[in-house]
Amino acid sequence: MSLRWRLIALYAAILGAVLAVFAFVLTQRLHEDLLAALDRELVMRARALAAELEFEPGRWFVESSSELLADYRAGARHYFLAADDAGVVMVGSPSLPSPAPTFPTTLGSRELSLGGEHYREINLALSQPPDEEGSGAPIAVRVAVGTSLTGVESAMASMRAQLWTIGPAMLLLSMLGGFLLVARALRPIEDITRAAERISAADLSRRIDVRGTDELARLGRTLNAAFARLQGAFERERRFTADASHELRTPLAVIAGNAELAQSRERSAPELRELFADVAAASAQMQKTVEDMLALARADSGVAALQRQRVSLAAVADAALRLQRPLSEQRAVTITSGASDHGFVRGDPALLRELVVNLLGNAIRYNRSGGSVTVRVRTDSANDCVALTVADTGIGIRAEDLPRVFDRFFRADAARSRGDDNGEDRGGAGLGLAIVKGIAEAHGGRVTVASELGVGSSFTVTLPLDHEATGD
Repeated sequence: MSLRWRLIALYAAILGAVLAVFAFVLTQRLHEDLLAALDRELVMRARALAAELEFEPGRWFVESSSELLADYRAGARHYFLAADDAGVVMVGSPSLPSPAPTFPTTLGSRELSLGGEHYREINLALSQPPDEEGSGAPIAVRVAVGTSLTGVESAMASMRAQLWTIGPAMLLLSMLGGFLLVARALRPIEDITRAAERISAADLSRRIDVRGTDELARLGRTLNAAFARLQGAFERERRFTADASHELRTPLAVIAGNAELAQSRERSAPELRELFADVAAASAQMQKTVEDMLALARADSGVAALQRQRVSLAAVADAALRLQRPLSEQRAVTITSGASDHGFVRGDPALLRELVVNLLGNAIRYNRSGGSVTVRVRTDSANDCVALTVADTGIGIRAEDLPRVFDRFFRADAARSRGDDNGEDRGGAGLGLAIVKGIAEAHGGRVTVASELGVGSSFTVTLPLDHEATGD
């Protein structure tokens, strides 16, 4: 059963239960009100009868000329009985149901069946003065007055018939209204379904038309956000594949070309060494690219578990600085360490060293000859973090390229070429900063960049402060 019909069935079941409860309560209340009105009528009849009763030694009677007896003529659906205090019937109405009712032993109301018909009876204990002047002790008398329940039963039967006629009609009309309401309520879901079906890997740009502020509109906005993230992931994947192919194609072409040259004719040992040197350089470049891609893939899948321990970020920065010293000397770039404290964090020393090495390598490669790189480590106790900053005086990054500097295989246009204006190879496949971002986020931190084209760049990695290490 579809959701639409399940909702309609549930709506009909709830409405049917409500109508059934309403009909039951209504009929019960009507029955009680009719009986209460009948009891009031019987009480008035009993009191009227008591007022008409005459007493003479040994018996009670009603004058035959009394107008009261007209209500109890033959065929009437009323009767009365009068008895003394001991319950001995002294007088009764001219016409009694057959079989005749017995006098009740208790006061109050009761229902009884006489001659196949139901009756309601009231039994009261009253008193009369012993004589017309009202002198002497009162004489006790018990009066029972009954009437047929035919009127009440007819009214109840009519009410039930009307409920059985009106109830199903109301239920059907309500179900029709429920069908229309459910159809209207589910229409946005159908629109969302159709829009989602139109979205495919070939076209992720489609979005759901969202209107209003209700729950379905919020669902539509949530799905649109999910589709936007999915589209971004697909686009990054396409760029990653295209850029990886581009980065690997160049060294492979170098290797293949040098192999063909080596095989094209007899060559001297110096020529072969030169060719193999080019092959080795291309292989090293390709190996570095593949290793970086593998590191990013492991970070994405969560395979690489962090070996967390107490780490001094300043000590890590000094170790990375020593590793990059030969590259800085080769590029004629001065590296200055300005660590103000140890900057204790909890993390993986090897990954943190790789983070700093990548930042330093990036700062050195995209610097000028005679430029400088400054490394600073500072503990910010107020914000419970440690900040590592690597600033350079290099070529800088354009403002429009800043949001993408941490994308994989991205190199800003000013640095896109592997060679600078002097033909110097800058190296790198555009994965270093992506690795930096992945390592920082894996440690619960983040990395930011500030840059000005032609002036330099400053990368800041913020990591949570290790309170245990600082003695907090």
